[in-house]
Amino acid sequence: MIKINNNIKLSFIINALFKCLKIVSFPFFLEFVLSQIKRDISFNRILVIVIGYFVLMGVIDILSIQNERRHYTCFNDLRRQYTKRVQAKMMSMPYDSFENSSVLDDAYNAYANTCGNDNGVEGIYHRIYEIGWKVLSVLVLSIYLGLFNWLLVVVFVICALLVYVINSKILQIDINNMGTLFSYKRKLVYYTYNTSDITYGKEKRIYGFSLNLKEKFNEYLSEYEKVLENLRISKRLFFIINGLIDGLKYIVIFYIFFVSYQRNSSLDVVVACLSVLFTYGNLWNEVINDLAFVVSEKKKIKCVFDFIKENDNQEKIKLNTIDSIVFKDVTFSYGDHVVIDNLSFEVSRGDSIALLGLNGAGKTTLTKLILGLYKPDSGEILVNGINLNDIDEDTYLNLSSYVEQEANMVSLRIKDFISGSDEVNDDRVKDCLKYVGLLDKVNSLADGINTTMTKYLDENGVEFSGGETQKLYIARAMYRNDRDLLIFDEPTSSLDVESEKEIYDMFNEISKDCISVFVSHKLASTLFCKKIIVLNEGKIKEMGTYEELMDEKDLYYQMMCKERGIANHEA
Repeated sequence: MIKINNNIKLSFIINALFKCLKIVSFPFFLEFVLSQIKRDISFNRILVIVIGYFVLMGVIDILSIQNERRHYTCFNDLRRQYTKRVQAKMMSMPYDSFENSSVLDDAYNAYANTCGNDNGVEGIYHRIYEIGWKVLSVLVLSIYLGLFNWLLVVVFVICALLVYVINSKILQIDINNMGTLFSYKRKLVYYTYNTSDITYGKEKRIYGFSLNLKEKFNEYLSEYEKVLENLRISKRLFFIINGLIDGLKYIVIFYIFFVSYQRNSSLDVVVACLSVLFTYGNLWNEVINDLAFVVSEKKKIKCVFDFIKENDNQEKIKLNTIDSIVFKDVTFSYGDHVVIDNLSFEVSRGDSIALLGLNGAGKTTLTKLILGLYKPDSGEILVNGINLNDIDEDTYLNLSSYVEQEANMVSLRIKDFISGSDEVNDDRVKDCLKYVGLLDKVNSLADGINTTMTKYLDENGVEFSGGETQKLYIARAMYRNDRDLLIFDEPTSSLDVESEKEIYDMFNEISKDCISVFVSHKLASTLFCKKIIVLNEGKIKEMGTYEELMDEKDLYYQMMCKERGIANHEA
């Protein structure tokens, strides 16, 4: 847990003393004024006393508010530190975690408990800060009431303990259902975002996509409301018991007070004591509610600490180069569906392999296994003879470049997008843009390579076409000088024929000293690869050179004949 500095501790003590003084001084002030009236003291003197008291309270109020505002910013900053740690953990989570709904629920739960001012991490700080003056005031007023009749204090304490037990039961119901509630909240947030995201603008207008989103949103909202209603029903008995305890408490208290009043007819003491009773009762309610809140939120924010803690303290092996990758009987599944089935092959530096197969054959999944984004269910992946699980992920990925088939643009400057986390070299950025044929387009922009991509955050940003976006991805893959592993997953699907040929000629050139993997539906575009792997239902159907596979006249031969038959009517 992040430590609280001494300034906040001092602020807590000052807050407790100032607010306690304001609360507990009033009955004494009231009793004193009434006693002065009984003594027929002049009106002017009483007026001076009253004005002096309220001026003093006003000064204390001003000092207290200033002290409070200072601490509020501090607690806000403490909460943001937790938010940063949650976000950092989300950024470093294994890639496949984002395809696991239970992990996403944990992540959303942790984030939700670090992004609010009045709940979660910051909410606890505020309540603990405020509970100090309340507890101190209760102690002082307990002494005051005890002098009048100690039974009043006993009744309040017993009722407070009973209410605390009841509130704990209510809060425990919330905690037990927290996972279910956050699961629905995460889904509702997802659909709320999608209904307003411009990315889906065309689908909404052309295909009426918004109707599907609204329907799904209303479905989850209806289910969520049913869960909340069931929670309210399960708490109903506890609320009734709470009300009964509260009602009986005041019946007993006012009975005791009435009996005590008959014994002590001093009006000033009775009036002061009556004012204390109402303040005292409210303070007890607030203390109990604050304690129950802190206990409840402490259990809730356990998810934050569980989420951000480091589970794997094993020292990983750092790589300086990638010389070979070996798959040994690797199997990977999505749930019960086996996508990669007992796969074995190896590639070495200088090898270029093409992954081919029909849709759903497992090509993209295989590239993610090579990158270590997915972990195999069984078998092992060896890099330089070392199990990939034992290798430091950052150093491995820093030696890799990946061009994916899905383009997800980020609102960054062009040069930051291409350089990634590496130090930006403007000249190298321009060389990469020139290599993919985008430099003229970028130079024509007002800010050149400093132009922001997309218009989400900058109205002067640039929107690239699909083909241009793929070229940007390729330029980013080329930027790294120390890359040893190149993976291109359908990198030219949005390019025209002429641009595609240029890109593949370029791939052939830049991949000579690397391990390169190409995924494509266009068989002819991967003929420069030294080895071709044909996948079928997660298994290697064929593997070999172009000549070898054509001679076998199996699946690759049939696919090639079909592709060439469209243009040349020959295999």
